[in-house]
Amino acid sequence: MKWSVVTRLTWYLAGVLTVALAIIVVLAYREMVLEAADPASFGEEPEPLWWQFAEVTIRSLIPLTVLAAGGWWLLVRALRPLKALTESAERMHAGNLQERIPLTGRGDEFDTLVQTLNDMTARLAASFERVRDFTLHASHELKTPLAILRADYEELVNDPKRPEADRVRFASHLDEIERLTRIVDGLGLLTKADASQVTLQRESLSFDELVRDAAEDARVLAEPTHITVSCNTSGPIMVQGDRHRLRQLLLILCDNAVKYNREGGTITLGLSARGGHAVLSVKNTGPGISPEDGVHVFERFHRGEAARQMNLEGCGLGLPIALWITRAHSGTLTFTSKPDDTEFVLTLPA
Repeated sequence: MKWSVVTRLTWYLAGVLTVALAIIVVLAYREMVLEAADPASFGEEPEPLWWQFAEVTIRSLIPLTVLAAGGWWLLVRALRPLKALTESAERMHAGNLQERIPLTGRGDEFDTLVQTLNDMTARLAASFERVRDFTLHASHELKTPLAILRADYEELVNDPKRPEADRVRFASHLDEIERLTRIVDGLGLLTKADASQVTLQRESLSFDELVRDAAEDARVLAEPTHITVSCNTSGPIMVQGDRHRLRQLLLILCDNAVKYNREGGTITLGLSARGGHAVLSVKNTGPGISPEDGVHVFERFHRGEAARQMNLEGCGLGLPIALWITRAHSGTLTFTSKPDDTEFVLTLPA
């Protein structure tokens, strides 16, 4: 069992007071015994021993109670900055490094610690800002040369005068250019999202229509591996959102359901309305996500054991983008997985 600092200090204070009370009781009892044995006290009517003991004990409890209350007040007052420090630190994360912990103004050890943490956070914020700027500029600068390369290789692939072997090689290069383009686009999107530079074009959408369109796209993707795609919707379901981003989200889920699946497997899309929310389930019969990979499944650039074993292309940005789109629409994206059965559940306000 792990106890907090407040609990440990409280028990320490209680222990000190208990020992002090025990010492007072022992001394009081000893004093009464000595007084009873004093020859000068003979001939006087003695008070009952228990009454003397109770009187001394009660008198001792009064200063002890004051001491305990004062100790508790000092303890709470001393630890109040620590509580404020903890609450402020919990609000700090990669997307909120502008948070600063207020100084108490007393110039004590807590203020020194707070100032050190604030300085460290400022340096971290500056580092994140530099990385973000570099990523944004790099992704922007890479788009033009990649677009030129793509256009040139498309022309080479479609040139009937070129030998077939050359056209096959050019097509392979074109695939790599498109993969690199997707990585650059994904990095640019997530970096802009971190900087709150992405604006959603919200409108009233027929979400069931978007889901059916995504199912058709999944069927096209699944055709080479003979995967069966089924789609079940419970009727018209309207949501407020960005059509382009929601379609991107659905395509990511469907693309993953196809890629991480066995040949001849199945994919099931189920859409229903529950408690004012649109709930979409995307299930497939793939190898599943291990508990070790499940912890990192929404992390950028993470590729699980299944991706490596199946030698799948990808860069580990799809699900992080899907999660950002979901949260930007005030929704949730969760998953459950076991061998031959993985399900992602998307919930959006309807």
